[in-house]
Amino acid sequence: MVRLLLATTFLLAFAAAANAATPADMTAARSTVDTFDQSLLSTMKDAKSLGFQGRYDRLAPAVDKAFDLEFMTKLLVGTAWNGMAPDKQAALVASFRKFTISNYANRFDGYNGESIETTGAPTELRDTLRVPTHIVQKDAPPVELDYILHDDSHGWNVIDIFLQGTISQLATQRAEFQSVLQDKGVDALITLLDKRASDLTSADPATQTKP
Repeated sequence: MVRLLLATTFLLAFAAAANAATPADMTAARSTVDTFDQSLLSTMKDAKSLGFQGRYDRLAPAVDKAFDLEFMTKLLVGTAWNGMAPDKQAALVASFRKFTISNYANRFDGYNGESIETTGAPTELRDTLRVPTHIVQKDAPPVELDYILHDDSHGWNVIDIFLQGTISQLATQRAEFQSVLQDKGVDALITLLDKRASDLTSADPATQTKP
């Protein structure tokens, strides 16, 4: 069963719109999403035999390839990023990476006939592309997940996901991260992310007896 992160609406603030995306851009963005979704689906199908650590290990390279984790971390912490020492920036990105992969390994913990489908052509959203997908469930309505991608030095990579078209995965995280940074500093945020990842690791719902 896929268990989804609930978050509040987050409006990404970018600079002025870049040049219009080309057909090649659209194809590249969709390819990024399709490849990642197939990794998710494969992991779901093998979830029980893999266990948490196996799911984590399978999804880690897929997340690294599909997501711009450093850019996402910058978005989450905001202007505080520029005042951090490079080693603290690197440590924060590493902790956010572990937390992100752990979230996917924890949530995509089983398979019940689901499929993941891209439901339309990418559309432009300022200097990003939105790629719409659905998780089609056997006994429930489809879940809409819209991937937001930007073009960086490695190609088109994911920087956010909107649930049901409007609910940003980064929204609640951004509010909490900035609050911790302002109140306790970057070391406290790194500790928080590491603890969240550790908690997800120890939970492993795939091996628990459910009521």
